[in-house]
Amino acid sequence: MNINSILEYDYKNRKDKKYIFEKTDVVFRGRTFGQLISDVHSLARLLLKKVPAGSAVGIIGKNSYALMVADLAVTGYTGVSVMLAKEMSEDVILSMLERTDAKAIIYDDDLSKTAESLNRKRPMFCLSMSCLYSLSPPPALFDLPVKDEAECCKIVFSSGTTGPSKGIKLTQKVIFAGYHELIKRVPLGENDTDYLFLPLHHTYAGVYNFYYSLIGGYSIYLSSSPSKIAEELREVNPTIFCAVPLVYKRLLDAFGDRITSAFGTNIKYLFTGGAPCSDEIRTTLSSFPLIRSYGLSETAASFSISYFGDDDASCGTVFDSIDAKVFRPDENGIGEIICKGDTVFPGYLDPELTAAAFDENGYFHTGDLGMIKDGKLYIRGRKKNILVGDNGKNIDVEALCALLRSLSGNITEVRLYLNNNRLNADLYVKNTEEDISEAVERFNGQVMRHERIDSFRVIADAASRLK
Repeated sequence: MNINSILEYDYKNRKDKKYIFEKTDVVFRGRTFGQLISDVHSLARLLLKKVPAGSAVGIIGKNSYALMVADLAVTGYTGVSVMLAKEMSEDVILSMLERTDAKAIIYDDDLSKTAESLNRKRPMFCLSMSCLYSLSPPPALFDLPVKDEAECCKIVFSSGTTGPSKGIKLTQKVIFAGYHELIKRVPLGENDTDYLFLPLHHTYAGVYNFYYSLIGGYSIYLSSSPSKIAEELREVNPTIFCAVPLVYKRLLDAFGDRITSAFGTNIKYLFTGGAPCSDEIRTTLSSFPLIRSYGLSETAASFSISYFGDDDASCGTVFDSIDAKVFRPDENGIGEIICKGDTVFPGYLDPELTAAAFDENGYFHTGDLGMIKDGKLYIRGRKKNILVGDNGKNIDVEALCALLRSLSGNITEVRLYLNNNRLNADLYVKNTEEDISEAVERFNGQVMRHERIDSFRVIADAASRLK
């Protein structure tokens, strides 16, 4: 299964079906499968003229029809898609473009100054998203070279900016390996509609919400703004909604005992993952089919999904196509989750990281602690010191503490913790009279938004108290 064969099927069977809906002038307007496929081929032809085949292409922007066209053109036909978050600093984006040896960048119009600056530092072909709407129709369809399914087609960067993020290589074979396991559990089809607000540079959204909709034929409504989720859910009346637990918690807080009206009148499936799902959410949403899932970018977001109607505290049933084990379990059966199979990525950009992540038997070590019982996965934490917010964002405690200490010789110890999903810090210092707010400000300027310190306390360290 590959993007070209999927699009061929869609063009033959769904050409006139409206597929991607975007809000313009306060109204959702749809574009058909046929229009999408035509635009994908037009852009692919342009890129093949401007940059060498197989080249990495950086794609930066908010969720949009144009961004989806760009991703499909690159992933399916021209090279390697590198989708990046808009909130990343220019230096981080440049580093990722350099590490992937990107030859082009496709960007939102409001990032034009950033793109110009990047191009001065690293000359490459630059194209704004708005240009994709004025491309000439292709003279023919499905006459482009088809990429090998086992060839790297996408690079996803792990979160975090305190050190080099891991560049995760994905292939079409890995990306589409989880689809049949999804359909075994949740029978999605052409009559379904998905309201999508999760950023498409996140692996789960890119694979399960976007790529798999191309196979299943269900329509996608793109959220116009995170602040409009509650309003647009009732406007769109989707059958599918995917969110991290934090979003469900906010909807519960907003709607209270009226939560059954929050998702519209047609909802069939609520998906959640990325962070532990609390008993409160599971209990309050018990009248809905709440589908829990677990996955990593290294498995193209595919590992386990709960079966329809299964409402226990697990992260779902492990896919039959995955050989998953618990490595060195303790007396309670808890150990590191390791796996191999068709959904497991071929490796990182850095060969040394790849060698460290796979053992001699070919199993990928996830770094997550948990247990597997009766085929179901139960996650119990991380081997590494990681904080995971309700929004599913990972916070590497050790790396952040090291960075903060490096910015001030006065700081001897850092303790980080989450409070209402915001990062807080206790800063132990030699001299409490010295102002360290500048160091915290510089720290916040170097990390991702979810890693920024919201508030902190200054505490005299043990040595200073003995003086």
